[in-house]
Amino acid sequence: MNIKNYNEIQKNIRSITIKVIKFYKGNEPDYVNVKINDGKIEMFAKGILSKFVEFLIKYDEITVVELSRRKLQSILYKYLIDEILKETNLKCELIYEEYNFISNFVRVILIIKE
Repeated sequence: MNIKNYNEIQKNIRSITIKVIKFYKGNEPDYVNVKINDGKIEMFAKGILSKFVEFLIKYDEITVVELSRRKLQSILYKYLIDEILKETNLKCELIYEEYNFISNFVRVILIIKE
């Protein structure tokens, strides 16, 4: 893949990531970065929590948030992966997730499948 295509794919995946976060949060995240290296797509997003989730965390309902996140996250990752395939023709699979409610960020790594 040449540099122009590489940069374009990273921009497309960044836009897709913003779209997915906006879908469940209601507005765009504060920051999104996407890097492709060694057959992996690494995404980092900050400012991902909705106002309601922030409210629940503030009033010590982290267990409710964590339970709902586990249920919904797999659906959102499937949606993200489907959108990446549709827009970039890259088949991906989730291999790593780091989610931090207190710091309000998520880090995801997808492996590109040949």
